[in-house]
Amino acid sequence: MRAPGLLNKNSPERIYMSVRNWEATAALSAGEPVCYDMDGTNDGLDVSKATTGAAAKATTLFAGVPPVAIANGDSGMAQVYGYSTNLTFLHMTRAATTDAWASYVALAIGDKLEVETVGNAFSRKGAGAISAYMPVAVGGETLASATTLVSSLAAGSGNLALTSAITAMIRAM
Repeated sequence: MRAPGLLNKNSPERIYMSVRNWEATAALSAGEPVCYDMDGTNDGLDVSKATTGAAAKATTLFAGVPPVAIANGDSGMAQVYGYSTNLTFLHMTRAATTDAWASYVALAIGDKLEVETVGNAFSRKGAGAISAYMPVAVGGETLASATTLVSSLAAGSGNLALTSAITAMIRAM
């Protein structure tokens, strides 16, 4: 475990754990959720993307968020606690690149975030949604809602998922 800001009164606390990318071929991207594999070998070290881990692992075996990309088979760090400026947030998805982007709701500071296993990102839990699990992260900034006019977004024109980097508080411990 590494806690670089633990005793620095001028920076927010962040805690990192050592992890190893156990994806078959893919790199783990910075800001995206990773989950422990727990397959009987290297438990507590090997992690995969949330899309690989499926919903059950994403909820209960959330391991953290890599601050930088980790190549397949390489070791790196995953942030497990504290302030992050690079959480991948999923605004919306669409079935085909020719479909218009649908509307999406706003994000408020303190909104609960959950691991979204299809887009390998974090999404907003419904306002006041009750869950058996503590949220793995909470929003640290405000994002305005948007209507179907976002279909003209150039940044997401060839994508099926519209994401952005947001600030948040991570709680994987």
